[in-house]
Amino acid sequence: MSGKYPDLLTAIDVIEYMITAKEQQIKDEPNEPMWKDELSQLLKVSGLLDMEKESWEEESE
Repeated sequence: MSGKYPDLLTAIDVIEYMITAKEQQIKDEPNEPMWKDELSQLLKVSGLLDMEKESWEEESE
């Protein structure tokens, strides 16, 4: 998998990094509701990328 779909894995890594950064931003600025909305969107994207990764893994079996 890792050799066949490097762009997908890079995207997953970037989203995971962004989620971690957004979680820290929420801790630093807990009264800013926009950060929680942004985190929610990032988590949705992460879920979609994970589903795509699983789909590609199933196809390569």
